[in-house]
Amino acid sequence: MKCLPRLLIFLRLFIEQVFSEKAQLKNGTAPIVCYLSPYLGNGCVLSGQQWYYNPKLSSCITLKGSSCSSSRHLFKSLSLCEKTCQKTSSRRPSSVCFQKPEGGMCSSVHHAWYFDARSRLCKMFDYTYCKKRLNFFLSELKCEQICLPHTTPKAFCSLPPVYKHCRYRKYPWYFDEYKNVCLVYPSHRCGTNSNRFRTNAECMKRCSYSKGKASS
Repeated sequence: MKCLPRLLIFLRLFIEQVFSEKAQLKNGTAPIVCYLSPYLGNGCVLSGQQWYYNPKLSSCITLKGSSCSSSRHLFKSLSLCEKTCQKTSSRRPSSVCFQKPEGGMCSSVHHAWYFDARSRLCKMFDYTYCKKRLNFFLSELKCEQICLPHTTPKAFCSLPPVYKHCRYRKYPWYFDEYKNVCLVYPSHRCGTNSNRFRTNAECMKRCSYSKGKASS
């Protein structure tokens, strides 16, 4: 009988949370569950790939490591996580879209995308795991989806290079999203899709926050 009060409290909290989530989804905001941290346990076996919503990144992230939790914050698929937690009715860019990207040199360098509020373009930048950042997206399309809600997301700098034979090299440069640099096509080859540029400088200005020189 001592456990009855605790059980009643648990049931009450559970019911309140369910109704709260329904109201939030109706209003176009993410449920409270999306802002909870995933519980990571020790010595447990993770049953398949699971996802959770990271409010700081405004994205759904795959859960690494083991988990002992049966938390409702974990989702079995990326699509289910995004459907539950990410806003779809908002027509205003998130405030994170106007923050500058943060770098650092305290660990190995990785690449991500950020929204350049001045040019209203999504660009790639180098980052490390030493600092928390908000203007941070794992893909060019996700950056456009969050920060340019009035437009249809369309890959540009993240398009794979496609070229053809040409006599005059009008567009010899393309952006490599895996290296965050601009590269030149082989001799007598020119780009044919949107990921093509006349010069290295034009390419880096459009696609990257990096000030480094491109490889050739």
